[in-house]
Amino acid sequence: MSIAGKTVLITGATGFIGGRLVEKLFLEHQVGKVRVLVRGYQKVPRIACFPVEMLSGALDDEAFVRQAVQGVDVVFHLAHDAGTDKVVRAGVRHLAQAAAAVRARVVNLSTAAVYGAPLYNPKGGVLEEDTSPGALEHDVASVEAKRDAE
Repeated sequence: MSIAGKTVLITGATGFIGGRLVEKLFLEHQVGKVRVLVRGYQKVPRIACFPVEMLSGALDDEAFVRQAVQGVDVVFHLAHDAGTDKVVRAGVRHLAQAAAAVRARVVNLSTAAVYGAPLYNPKGGVLEEDTSPGALEHDVASVEAKRDAE
C-alpha cells in the first residue's frame, strides 16, 4: 500500500525510530499530512523542521485519541514508556478503537522482548507471532503490557 498523499498519525514521533519515520515519510514517501501526538514539546526539535501537526495529550485520554485520529488513513503507534502499564494498555485500546471507527490502518511497533530470550525461534531462527513469550532483562510488567498491546 502506498502512503503517498495519505494522512498519518504517529505516536512516539519524538523518539529515535519515530523521528526517523517522520523524515522518511516526508523525504521518500510523499506523505500528504503527518499528525504527531506528543506528551510535551521538549523533544520536538528533530521533527519540527517538517510540516507536522503536533497535538499534546495522553493516549489514555479516550476523547483526545478519538479527536486525534479523525481524518487519518494510517496510524503508526511507536510510543512506549507512556506511563504505567495500565496507561499503555488503555492507550493502545483507545487508539485501536478510534482507528477502527475511521477505518484507518494501524502499524504497532512493539519490542522483541515479548518473544523472550534468546531472541530467535528455535524452529528456524525467525521471530513469528506464535513464538513463545517471555522477558529478557526488561521490566516484566512493561513487556507484558507490550505483549497485551499486540
